[in-house]
Amino acid sequence: MCSKKGHGLAMNDVQASTRFPIATIKGFLILVGGLVFFFAIYIPQTAILAIMNTDLLTALYLSLEHGVLDTCYILAAFYFMTAILARRATLFDMGLVQIPFFENMPTRRFSTFAIGAFFLLTSLALVVIGDFVLLIVQVQWELLLQNAFHLIAPVSNWGLPDLLKQKPVAFGVEAFVLCILAPCAEEVLFRGMLFQWLARRFGLWTGVLASAFIFSIIHASIFGFANLFVLGIFAALLLRTSRSLWPGIILHSLWNVLFLLFALGVLR
Repeated sequence: MCSKKGHGLAMNDVQASTRFPIATIKGFLILVGGLVFFFAIYIPQTAILAIMNTDLLTALYLSLEHGVLDTCYILAAFYFMTAILARRATLFDMGLVQIPFFENMPTRRFSTFAIGAFFLLTSLALVVIGDFVLLIVQVQWELLLQNAFHLIAPVSNWGLPDLLKQKPVAFGVEAFVLCILAPCAEEVLFRGMLFQWLARRFGLWTGVLASAFIFSIIHASIFGFANLFVLGIFAALLLRTSRSLWPGIILHSLWNVLFLLFALGVLR
């Protein structure tokens, strides 16, 4: 992530970041604005949904509630990276255009396809392993909280089964946000920008652990803290080793798909 070709942050990133204070301010304002907007319409959610009680209006509400926040995450990440690099950040800087584990693609089409397929399968294998690890961590964490602090994990399905039965369009929006939009936005912000900056500024493992901790804390869930923390570690290491953000996005997305399936009772 730190090569001359642009993976990660350049050697003088920290010094250069002081040249672009406006980008930092814009990123901060966008991030805060997204969070304020989210909580402004999330806290009175019950009252709002009582008014917007049709399927299409509920879908519109959910689209605004999550879509604006996740869009702000992505925009803020690019502004922060622009400040860090002292130039306009690109998709390449965030690890969004690289084929996992491969830097220079061959010119021959067959070789390109074969190598790309191989590393895609490698990435998917690591993602599957990561999801199994997360399931184990989640179970053990809940047992620890129960045995040590007598805390019982609540049955949390976010009302998704009822939403699917009563408002299928709104459910589709919620599933899209949960399984696609949120993983992309959160990985761009917490791994594409935050982890890369922390790793360059304070060292690899400080970056891995600090970004994972911040990622876990911001979700404000004691029962989900452990698996979110491990997810953050695994996603950061996937970015570090593969030089691509996509394995981490897929890991995050599949973990959320598992949550959705458990919430619907498909998995038990």
